[in-house]
Amino acid sequence: MNPRRPPPHRDDEYDDNYDDTPLHHQKAFGSALKRKREVAFVRATDPELQTTQAAQAVERGSSVSDAYLRLVLGKSAEPPAEGDRALAEEDATAPCPVCSLPVDKDSTADHMKKHEASIAHQVCLAHSHPPSALDRTRMGFKHLESRGWDADARRGLGAAGDGILNPIRPKPKDDTLGLGLVVSKEDVEKAKEARKKPKKLSIKEMRKMQAEEKKRAAKLQEMFYARDDVLQYLGREL
Repeated sequence: MNPRRPPPHRDDEYDDNYDDTPLHHQKAFGSALKRKREVAFVRATDPELQTTQAAQAVERGSSVSDAYLRLVLGKSAEPPAEGDRALAEEDATAPCPVCSLPVDKDSTADHMKKHEASIAHQVCLAHSHPPSALDRTRMGFKHLESRGWDADARRGLGAAGDGILNPIRPKPKDDTLGLGLVVSKEDVEKAKEARKKPKKLSIKEMRKMQAEEKKRAAKLQEMFYARDDVLQYLGREL
């Protein structure tokens, strides 16, 4: 079915202005209107717009009080100069012998404790090392101490004190080799193999080993106690 269309108007002027274009195809309202130029924005803090100078506040309280004091008290009311103030402050304080910071001469013990506990004072103090951890009952330590060496002085051995500070850590020597002897890796591996636990033999291997030992013992006995003339008579030779 054809969609219903609006009935045509009888007047000609309405027929000419009628537009049957759908709404979603029509342009937005006001798209063809001409807009006027916007007003230029002017900053309120523009220095070029200042035509008058801002009035400066005048401090009259201190000047009036100083003038009144001069009239009443005379020259004694004048404030001391900056140089006199600096000299008075220097006389009231003294430099700390450790950190060189100014400390009041008439300061109390609590004030001095607070100053000594401050970081600036603690940093300037000499570093105190703990006593040596060496065993003082050993013969070597007693011998060095008798020769004038001080373990807590943190000086090395020798007359110039440039030797070692700590004793050499000993290493256990488990072998019977001489000092300074260099052993190859092959000999070390062979020694390890020799230290291995003996292998358990079976009954058959034990009997065979006993027979070989008896044969070896008999041969040795024959070599030591046999007589040549008897062997020649028997037709045997060693």
